[in-house]
Amino acid sequence: MRSPLESLMSGMELHILVISAWADLLNYEEKFKQKGSIARLFCSVNMLVRLIIMTL
Repeated sequence: MRSPLESLMSGMELHILVISAWADLLNYEEKFKQKGSIARLFCSVNMLVRLIIMTL
């Protein structure tokens, strides 16, 4: 695979860098929501791996 973005093609496994980049983008967009809106946190793959290791 030449680029992690190629994993967005149909039938391909999604690359972890694409998931983490999407989570970063969504967290950035959260900064611009209206006051009083429900706060959300999108986890990158690294956060999930650390959580799994901590529970072992």
